[in-house]
Amino acid sequence: MFSTKFVPFNNILKSIPQISANTQIVFRLTTNADTLQPVNLSYATYESTTADRPSQAAPLVIMHGLFGSKSNWNSLSKVYQQKCNPQRKVIAVDARNHGDSPHSSEHTYAHLAADLKSLLNQLGVEKAAFMGHSMGGRAVIYTWRINIPALMKNFNNIARFPMVNDVHYDGPVLFVAGGHSDFVQKSDYPKIQKLFPNAELTYIEGAGHWLHSEKPSEFLKITLDFLNRK
Repeated sequence: MFSTKFVPFNNILKSIPQISANTQIVFRLTTNADTLQPVNLSYATYESTTADRPSQAAPLVIMHGLFGSKSNWNSLSKVYQQKCNPQRKVIAVDARNHGDSPHSSEHTYAHLAADLKSLLNQLGVEKAAFMGHSMGGRAVIYTWRINIPALMKNFNNIARFPMVNDVHYDGPVLFVAGGHSDFVQKSDYPKIQKLFPNAELTYIEGAGHWLHSEKPSEFLKITLDFLNRK
């Protein structure tokens, strides 16, 4: 699953829930845990070295999936930087416990999103386009206008994404799935629309879950078309 969205940081990630995890990485939620502590993520940037001035377009932030790393996205990141119109700076990120980022005993979507927020605050990024694969896609669409009971009911582990009924994002969002993958099915679209009323869902036939590696040309065309018309 891939998701791409545009969102101002000041409008989301405002009330981070308090989360803790035991040493076996069995995730649980408490209402009196310590405030989330982000880690300093490792990242790579791709931007023009010939332009007269930096691009004014919102940068594209990419997060890999489980067991991946930013290096998996090196070639695609270069293409996005060159072919987005207008050109965008691309920031490819290593999630905590992946690549060159620090290791931590805590690994939830709340922590992943807090890490991203911290990084982009450090970089002075107020608005961005996000792209994430699988775990990375869930991390970038995680928003915080939720309540603890709903979170406790739905947030069991990293394999699930918390669904809450009173939260939605009205901006442009694209979901891209492999035709041979069971991760996103057509029956999921009504649930997606509840969170993202303007979401688009498209499939790449012949691709599985790692569609960006299996069908890179098709994936690039679909995502570039979306980015360039938003």
